[in-house]
Amino acid sequence: MSRPLAARRDMSRAQITLRGKPRARILASFSAALLAVMLAASTPAAAQSRDALARQFKAYLASLPYSSFLAEKVLAYDAAMPPRCATAKLTGDRRLFSVTGLPAFVSTRKVPVAGQWAERVEVERCGRKVWHNVYLRASKKRGLHAIVGFPGRSLTGVNLQLRAGAAFLREARKVVPGCKRFDVIATRISSRPKRRGDSWSEMWTAWVCGRTVTRPIRFTPSGGRVRIDVQ
Repeated sequence: MSRPLAARRDMSRAQITLRGKPRARILASFSAALLAVMLAASTPAAAQSRDALARQFKAYLASLPYSSFLAEKVLAYDAAMPPRCATAKLTGDRRLFSVTGLPAFVSTRKVPVAGQWAERVEVERCGRKVWHNVYLRASKKRGLHAIVGFPGRSLTGVNLQLRAGAAFLREARKVVPGCKRFDVIATRISSRPKRRGDSWSEMWTAWVCGRTVTRPIRFTPSGGRVRIDVQ
């Protein structure tokens, strides 16, 4: 790690606190993401419950404990990502881009006891801005659990990233034989699916023992799974 954990924690508290436009951006993106999984609430009572839940979840996402937790996870991941950057810092920009499990709260706790969502957190590292993707799950027994996925704007989730990363690794090792260090450092979408179930393509870049290797990857949904082709 490029900095002590305590220093990272102090920096995360200072920099992840949302003010001005960054706060507006995360709350706007929150509304769209949460609405997508709550459209079934059509009765007045259900709509009222939905609105109350939305307000509670918004407040939780903007809270200092959650923001600090998120920042610490992102900065720890970034500190280990090559090429190393000792001056990496959070820009304050966060985007909630997915809510796949409705959050749930109980009166005795301020943190959710259920829910699954994902956020992108922007980091400025040595003159370049990088989006880190954090996949979060809340449960009553385990509390809040987070996994930081590959950086960039990939459409893949955690499990598909792991499969694609393994396939990418096999191809990258052909470029740098014998290399045992492999890190995906960037992902971007090169062609989007036109409709649900269509294939799409992305460009992935890896750091392989000091060399960058970029390959196009095609994702093709088929029979409940996704076929991965590293080109």
